[in-house]
Amino acid sequence: MLAYDLLSEATLTLKPEAIIFPTQLIHTASSPVQLQLQAGLADLTVTNMTFTGNQAAQFTLTAPSLPLTVSPNVPVNVDVIFSPTEEGQADAFLTLDWVSSSSSHIPHQSVVALSGKGDVGTPCLRYV
Repeated sequence: MLAYDLLSEATLTLKPEAIIFPTQLIHTASSPVQLQLQAGLADLTVTNMTFTGNQAAQFTLTAPSLPLTVSPNVPVNVDVIFSPTEEGQADAFLTLDWVSSSSSHIPHQSVVALSGKGDVGTPCLRYV
């Protein structure tokens, strides 16, 4: 996902553009997946990160405290974690609100799609 500020030529590039988690046992947390934030020609400030969607509560992140400054050529990584609470497909979005330090602080948004599948696992039978 690339968001662009025409006035300042500031950009925020998110890599990957979408995060698809492997199937995860319900009530367990996935390994973190890194989302890389890269600034273009000017510093920018991420002011908010919000999960939205029906299954938004099944995703969390670990990130530096906000507001977060991202400078050109100095990527910042944010870990996104999937912790399904029920069986089946889970989809959500992570929205980042940001402003360029070189413009008149016009607000921008960049969005990453998130998806994963919760699984109950294989029941284990014990013979006694």
